Amino acid sequence: MSRERILQVVGELHAAGRVVTRIAVKEITGQSYGVVDDHLKRLFEEGVVRRILPGVYEPVEVMPPPRAISVTRMQGGWVKIEAGDDMLTLTPEEERMLAASIAGAAGQFHALAAGRDLADQIADLRQQRFREKDEVRAQPMKPPHGAIKGAPDLSVVQGNG
Repeated sequence: MSRERILQVVGELHAAGRVVTRIAVKEITGQSYGVVDDHLKRLFEEGVVRRILPGVYEPVEVMPPPRAISVTRMQGGWVKIEAGDDMLTLTPEEERMLAASIAGAAGQFHALAAGRDLADQIADLRQQRFREKDEVRAQPMKPPHGAIKGAPDLSVVQGNG
């Protein structure tokens, strides 16, 4: 099973509005939890998917770079809006309708962006925590200063701990 297939299933589940769980990915691909978990872990570490909760993921959406935007007000109240190579000419009434729609979308965007920023921060902290755990596991254990190798810790028995 390839990384691309796992990523494809994650994208398809997300696009269908389903929760992307390791269980769902396993059921769709027919692969073992070990294979699915390995791929999801690597995709998470590469920043391609975001871990929402343990075992629950979503793809990190990548948008194309923004196009240049310009708004030109013309005589008679007409407005020309250019986005990249696309141009829209609006009447004053159409501009007001568009403005009302954009204002509502801006409020929704603000709420979603705040939630997404929080999810990104949580995902970054989790990723950092996993890296730190791996680093700690890789370090050899050292006995406390003054301890005799192989001797039991008697500080608890003696009331010193």
